[in-house]
Amino acid sequence: MSFQGKKLINDPNAVVTEFIEGLVETYPGLQYLDGFPEVKVVLRADVSSSTYDHVSVISGGGSGHEPAHAGFVGQGMLTAAICGDIFASPPVDSILAGIRAVTGPKGCLLIVKNYTGDRLNFGLAAEQAKSEGYKVEMVIVGDDCALPPRGIAGRRGLAGTIFVHKVAGAAAAAGCSLTEVTAEARRASEMVGTMGVALSVCTLPGQVTSDRLGPGKMELGLGIHGELGAAVADLQPVDVVVAHVLMQILSPVVAWKRRATLPSVVSNDQGLAGGGMRERGTSERGRRERVRKDASLRIGSWNVGSLTGKSVEVVEMMKRRRETSHRTRNSGARKAVGVILDERLSKEVIEVDKGEVAMWQGDCETKYVPIERGNNVVLMINGLGATPVIELMVAAGKAVPRLQLEHGLAVDRVYTGSFMTSLDMAGLSITVMKVDEGILQRLDAPTKAPAWPVGLDGNRPPAKIPVPVPQSPLLKCNELSTRPQELSEQGHTLEVAIEAAASELINMRDALNEWDSKVGDGDCGSTIYAECSMLWLSFSAVRYSGFTGAVSYPLNDVTETVKEIGSSIRRVMGGTSGIIYDILFKAAYAELKSTNQGTVTSKEWVLALQAAIAAVSKYGGASAGYRTLLDALIPASELLQERLNAGDDPVDAFALSSEAAISGAMSTKDMPAQAGRSTYISSDILASVPDPGAMAAASWYKASALAVKKLQRTS
Repeated sequence: MSFQGKKLINDPNAVVTEFIEGLVETYPGLQYLDGFPEVKVVLRADVSSSTYDHVSVISGGGSGHEPAHAGFVGQGMLTAAICGDIFASPPVDSILAGIRAVTGPKGCLLIVKNYTGDRLNFGLAAEQAKSEGYKVEMVIVGDDCALPPRGIAGRRGLAGTIFVHKVAGAAAAAGCSLTEVTAEARRASEMVGTMGVALSVCTLPGQVTSDRLGPGKMELGLGIHGELGAAVADLQPVDVVVAHVLMQILSPVVAWKRRATLPSVVSNDQGLAGGGMRERGTSERGRRERVRKDASLRIGSWNVGSLTGKSVEVVEMMKRRRETSHRTRNSGARKAVGVILDERLSKEVIEVDKGEVAMWQGDCETKYVPIERGNNVVLMINGLGATPVIELMVAAGKAVPRLQLEHGLAVDRVYTGSFMTSLDMAGLSITVMKVDEGILQRLDAPTKAPAWPVGLDGNRPPAKIPVPVPQSPLLKCNELSTRPQELSEQGHTLEVAIEAAASELINMRDALNEWDSKVGDGDCGSTIYAECSMLWLSFSAVRYSGFTGAVSYPLNDVTETVKEIGSSIRRVMGGTSGIIYDILFKAAYAELKSTNQGTVTSKEWVLALQAAIAAVSKYGGASAGYRTLLDALIPASELLQERLNAGDDPVDAFALSSEAAISGAMSTKDMPAQAGRSTYISSDILASVPDPGAMAAASWYKASALAVKKLQRTS
C-alpha cells in the first residue's frame, strides 16, 4: 500500500538549493554560484577562472544521488559540480555558468553519466563554451552491467563514475594537459563495471511511496532513478547476492536466443518448487524424457521480462554433491538463470506459458569489463541511500575473498560507503575496476573532496558570500527583447498559438506524469508544466491587465520570438525535455534567420519545422519509430508539406497535419523503445502506454492549430 513519503524537508521544490546551502556551510573548501533557483553550481572556493592554471574537471547531473556529485568537489577531484533538480539533468545555462566560473586557459573536462538528458545538456553546453573560446572535452561513463546495451541508450552511468572523477581529478592536479586528463578519464571509464541490488524503491520529495517491491523481494539492476531493473527475486542472504552480482559484472555479455520449446517442466503436484523437472534430451536414437531429481531450488521467482520481452519464471538449479541414477548427460543439472551468468555452466531461461517451456540459450559475445584472472582490481561497495553501514561492511567482507578465491583477482583497494545514492533507496551497488600502477597512483593521490573516504581539515569561516554568476562574454545588455505595444496580424496569431499550446500542456500535466511513471521517472508533465505555466501567466498578464513587464517575446518578429522561447525553455525546463525543446527551437530559429526577410510564409514554417526535427534527430540520435516526440512531429511535417504543395489553405493544412501528429503519438504504443530511459522498460508495459513526450508534442501542436483555425473563423 502506498502512502505519503516522510521527509525532513521544507518545500520539495527548494530541497536542492537548501542542500547546497547546507553543504557549503559544512565544508570550508566549497562555494556556490549566486544563481538560485535556476543555477545550482557547487565549486571549489579557491578556484577562479581568471587565475586557475590547471585543467578543470566538472561533472554533475540530477540531484538525489548525494554525495554525488557535489560532495566530490575539492582539490584533487572535481573543480565544480552542476546540480539539476531531483533526477533531472541540469539546464544548459547552469552547466555554462560552471564552465565559465572555473575554466582557465588549460581548459576543462566534463565527466557525464550515460543518460540521454545529461549527454544532450552537457554536450550543448560544451559546444556553446567552445564557441566562446573555452577548451572543452567530454567523457561519458556507462558502467552498468545489469542490462545488455539496448538501442542508442547504451549502458547506464552508475557509481563507477566516482572512480573516473578521482582519476581525472588527480591527473589534473598533477599538471597534466587537457588531452592527457581526458585520455586517463576515458581509459578509467573503460575499466569499470557496476551492478546494483535494491530492497526498496526510492521516494521522491513530496510524492507517495512505491509498493512495487513487496515484502521479501529484491530487485537486481534497479536504476538509480527508480527505473525497472533486470530481475525481481526473493530476498537472499548477502553471500548469495554478492556472489551473483560479481558473477554478472565479470561474466561475458550474452546474446539470448530461443533454442527450443518443450512440454511442461512440472512433473509432480508441487511444480517447480518441488524440485521435479522433466527434460527432453536428444540423441541420434531419438528423444526421451528424464526426470531431473538431483537439483534443489536455490532462488525462486525471477522477472526477466527485460531480456525475453515477457514475464517469466526462472529457477536456479544447483547440482547436489551426491551420486544419482538420474544424472543428465552433462553430469549434473544445468544452472538456469536470467541475468546472472556463469561462463562455467550452460545458461538457460525457462519460460512458463500454457504448459510449455521455451528454452533460451545464450551465446557469449564479449565482457562488460576487460578483467581476467590474475588482474589487479579495486572494489567499491556503495550504499544506495538507506542501507546501514553495518550491512555495507558485511557485503565488503564477503566480496573481497570471493574476488580473490573464486575469480582469481588481486584486490588492491576497498572503498565502502555511500558514494552515489538514490534518495532513500535501500540496497547497494558493487563496482569492480581493473587497475594498474598508474590508476592506483591517481586513486591514492591526496584530495580534499569531502565525500571521498579521507579525513577532513580546516574550519568553517564565519560567513560566506556567494560568487556572482559569470555572464557570457557574448551577451550585450541592449539585446533584451520586450513585447510590442501593438501586435501585427502575424504577431497576434503567434500569441494565440503559443498561449493555446501552453494552456493545453498545463492541463495535461497529470496525464503526462501518469504515462511517464510507467515508462520513465514520472516527471514529464511536471517538467513541461514549469515552462508552460510561465508562458501562460506572462501572456495572461498582458491580455487581462495590460502589464507588459512579464513578457520578453518580440511577437511582431516571429524569428526572434522563436529564439527567445528556446532560451526561456533552457532556463526553466529541466531534464531531457528541456534540452530537446531548446535544440528544436534553436534549429527552427537558425532556419528562419537564414531565409526570412519579414513576414514568415507557410512554406518557411515547414522548412523551420523540418530543420528542427533534423536537429533533434542529429543530437538525440532518434528518428521515426524510436518512440519519441519525433513520432508525432515527423508525420505532421510530412502531411503539412504535402497539403501545402497541393495548394491547400495554410491554416487548413495546419489543422489537418495536427491530426497526423496525434495519430503518430498514439502509434508509439506499438513501438519498442530505442532511446531514453524507456529502453530499460519491459515491452509488455510499453505496449499499453503511449510515449509521454510524443503525446505532449502532438497536444501542443494540435492546440496551436485549432486556436489559429478559430482565430481565422472569427476574424
